Amino acid sequence: MSEPPTHPTSTPARRWSPARHQGSIAVLVVLALIGLLEGAGSFGSTHAELRTQRPSPAQVRGVTGSTIRAVLYQPPEDDPVTKIVASFLAPQDDNAKAEATVRGFITMFEKNNPFLQGRHVELVVFTGSANLLDSVAARADAVKIADEIQPFMVWGGPLLGTAFADELASRGVMCMMCVTSGSNQFYADHAPYLWSLQTTPEQVGTHAAEYVSKRLAGAPARFAGDDALARTTRRFGLLSFNGSFGGAGLGASITDQLRSAGVTLTDSVSYTDTFAVKQVQATMIGRLKDRGVTTVIYAGDPLAMRSFMKEATDQHWFPEWVMVGAFSSERSTWGRQNDPAQMRHAFGITPLPMPSLPENDLISAMYRTANGADPPARQSTLLLFGPMALFYAGLQNLKGDLTPENLAAGVFAAPPIGGAPGNPIIPMIGFGNKGLWPYPDYAGIDDFTEIWWDAEAAGPDELGEDGSGLWAFSDQGKRYTPGAWPTEPAHAFRREGAQTLFRPPGGG
Repeated sequence: MSEPPTHPTSTPARRWSPARHQGSIAVLVVLALIGLLEGAGSFGSTHAELRTQRPSPAQVRGVTGSTIRAVLYQPPEDDPVTKIVASFLAPQDDNAKAEATVRGFITMFEKNNPFLQGRHVELVVFTGSANLLDSVAARADAVKIADEIQPFMVWGGPLLGTAFADELASRGVMCMMCVTSGSNQFYADHAPYLWSLQTTPEQVGTHAAEYVSKRLAGAPARFAGDDALARTTRRFGLLSFNGSFGGAGLGASITDQLRSAGVTLTDSVSYTDTFAVKQVQATMIGRLKDRGVTTVIYAGDPLAMRSFMKEATDQHWFPEWVMVGAFSSERSTWGRQNDPAQMRHAFGITPLPMPSLPENDLISAMYRTANGADPPARQSTLLLFGPMALFYAGLQNLKGDLTPENLAAGVFAAPPIGGAPGNPIIPMIGFGNKGLWPYPDYAGIDDFTEIWWDAEAAGPDELGEDGSGLWAFSDQGKRYTPGAWPTEPAHAFRREGAQTLFRPPGGG
């Protein structure tokens, strides 16, 4: 068996009655927005003209001369699907802690902030009416929010599907991070109302095709767990999610862009329901194995990955597993739940940043400075921060009255931030036409990094839980924009330069 090598350096509350699925996992990368906030105590003296309160046009929903109404969406805590997701994302947090944290962030963002034009955010909390998978209920919730609460914008949403976002946009309500499965065309069709930090299927496909064609194709599958497979020139099989609650277009995007890069798939299989994957996993894994696939390109969700890997072991098949950044499945919290015999052969790319020590968490430090205490929702702090940071950042480039169109123009006008060499915890985030994509970008994250699973590494995961097994980041977490991936073989399982945890220069 071919074995990869051992481990590297290592306002009063206003509640709407009709918890906590806080948002996309990929929102972790909103550390990149810190640069827009570090002047929180001295928000620009360069925009003095914005300090004068301006009354807003009467037709702008949710905006008055003194307030901007925003809705914080929280799913019902008794929803079994929410409980499953929460158990992986932030098991120690709840809706009450999440709301308190968001209110603390509002205090932080609004301290001495002239870009609000004399206004403040009026927060309304809305609890979803049904299961996260219920698209009919999601659409009804969106109607209720738009018609009865009448906010300017919504932070968060059911996420598992597009019905909620589609309905809000059709009624002229902006929403930050209320959908994770939108394609480029979906965002363009719903402009200027919907925004995300989650990469689109087309963006995932671009990075995946470039990585596979430049660094993997035409070489033996040397990271496979079977000697025969490891000596075989790579034969790629795509395993993707294509359901009504996410993944639409992802498999096709990866397939098409691989083909354009000169890579032909040996086979491609997909599933449509994460919670029913056990009904099809034996057939899907058996088919990939029988067709001689050496390397599985995994474009599925993290919950299903556990089932597929167990099935592969049950069928005595140990291929390479190539992650592509879909559904932000590349978290150590997820990886530790998977079959360890398979995870030893997992590597690939991700938009997620390298984790850092708590003392290097600048967002929590800013929160403490503004509020005198840590965020109550400690495990979901960054997830809650994302949509809010995107909104307040847009205000800094606002021209004219606060309208969805003007706020969108402000977000597009902002220069890209992050992506600096030597700072792998801050990805590049940009919106609009910045020369990176051949289309307007509504999805934020632009660069990816190479990772591999270090089974021997020990330490805390993203939730602070100690254990064995961590994602290692190749080459000190160096990140690549589209077109910039090198052509040399993958550095997966190379100990030199690999890190599981970011330490700033001169840090311990």
